[in-house]
Amino acid sequence: MFLRREDQVVGLPRLLSLGVRLLTLIEFVARRTLQLQHSTIAGLYLDSPRKTTTNPTAERLLRALTHIKLIIVHLQDKIVYQVEGFSHVQKRVLEVVGMSQDIYTSLTRTAIKAPQTNPAA
Repeated sequence: MFLRREDQVVGLPRLLSLGVRLLTLIEFVARRTLQLQHSTIAGLYLDSPRKTTTNPTAERLLRALTHIKLIIVHLQDKIVYQVEGFSHVQKRVLEVVGMSQDIYTSLTRTAIKAPQTNPAA
């Protein structure tokens, strides 16, 4: 990768460091939660969905969240938002990393479109 400006040379390592810290924090919180609950999490392994672990990696935890879809339907007088594909595994992942399911379920709502006015020509 070629960086042209000095601020890019300084910024890229900072951004990468922040990403690594975030991944480390996700793993730490998930592993601590599982340890405190004396439980495991299943469904993180694509080749073996029943395999459980007490030490999930951040990559596997995040990969489990990739198939959540936000569907937006534009109707004549409103816009409907719906979350699809929210599985038990994804709910469990959010639980072990200490996040509420409302992050996704609150996206399901209906918004009423404001009436459009025609500007005077």
